[in-house]
Amino acid sequence: MIKGKRKSPQWRRSLTEGIMLNHLMEGLSLAGDLAEGKPTEHAKNMAFIASSIGTAMDLPKTEIRLLYYAGLLHNILCDDCDHHRIRKIQEEEEGEDVVLPLLMEVEEIVMLAHENWDGSGPLGRQGTEIPLLARILAVAMIMTEAWDTSRDYLTWRPNIERYIEKYKGIIFDPTIVKTAKNLLKDYRFTLDISRVVELDRWKALFETEQRIYGDSLRIVGVLFAHFIDQKGIGTANHSRDVAVVAKKLARNFELGPEKEEEIYIAGLLHDLGKVVVPKEILEKEGPLTKEERIIIERHPYYTALILDRIPELSSISRWAASHHERLDGSGYFMGATAKELSLEARIIAVSDVYAALASKRSYRNAMDRSMIINILQSEAMQNKLDKEIVEALVVNFDKYKRLLAITYSAESPSLYM
Repeated sequence: MIKGKRKSPQWRRSLTEGIMLNHLMEGLSLAGDLAEGKPTEHAKNMAFIASSIGTAMDLPKTEIRLLYYAGLLHNILCDDCDHHRIRKIQEEEEGEDVVLPLLMEVEEIVMLAHENWDGSGPLGRQGTEIPLLARILAVAMIMTEAWDTSRDYLTWRPNIERYIEKYKGIIFDPTIVKTAKNLLKDYRFTLDISRVVELDRWKALFETEQRIYGDSLRIVGVLFAHFIDQKGIGTANHSRDVAVVAKKLARNFELGPEKEEEIYIAGLLHDLGKVVVPKEILEKEGPLTKEERIIIERHPYYTALILDRIPELSSISRWAASHHERLDGSGYFMGATAKELSLEARIIAVSDVYAALASKRSYRNAMDRSMIINILQSEAMQNKLDKEIVEALVVNFDKYKRLLAITYSAESPSLYM
């Protein structure tokens, strides 16, 4: 057993106190905005508009929260019309969880927001067959799209008023259109859209918001790992592979169950920043151009940008964003050196390289055992990857192989990412 003698930097913050659910959702909603090329406050604006309509209709606070989360997660839960992401996660995950039921409610709202009032939508639901919160979100969605285009009250208000009035009774619920038009008369509502986090009345909505721990945090991490991997990034399971390998490696250093779980979450989220990289670059066959390499090497920065918006994830953000750093300073995006890289960050880095080499990509087959070991040991000898961590993996190579949802092949091109 390798003892955990190396200490983490003082910036590490424990997750024992849990994470405010709204902090987590607001922070990670940025991933959806970046992935879709939307303005960075797109999801938060949609959440605010939907919730404001709900407030104007005197809905209970629990339903206003659901509207808020539906706006935040719209781009993530409605990806290529895959409306069963949460159900799939529920089937895969074990343990008691308080977040899954909430996310399933939100997913249902997002899915049915694409139905039309007259029944001409994809599922043929019409009128009050469409849940009220989904009907509200439908109006909020078009209002947000119009705001993204204009961002000027004098043009936004008349344009969106004309649109929702034109499609009242066709796409949109007439009652909700009336409520939205009344909101649009209030100039303060428009000014509030981009400063929702500063509003006292909005903060009050989450004063009694639950904190999530353990299984619940893991479930949210898995949701975002699905989102990352289904964008065509690497393999369908790369984020999960890195997470399970990293957690297992951490046990060699006697870091304890709490730290192992934090490392697992960091593994799930390490590639969040890849949502901004065009798919054609990620899946390109052959060498990247200089410009393409620059684009792809920015992705850990975006991982940090997204996770840094969640105060409780300060440690996880650093570990996750450091997965391409190397001990000799040759990595990216910070060019950090050994003294700046914690044990946790080093574990994530080794796990990422291992999972990438061991999996089939669009541009190459999976590498076989001997090639994976040779590359890992070579990187360790060159002072790029941590020698102790590499050795812990190599000694029990077959054990780590069984953790991965991949297929090994003897055909092995030289590139890995």
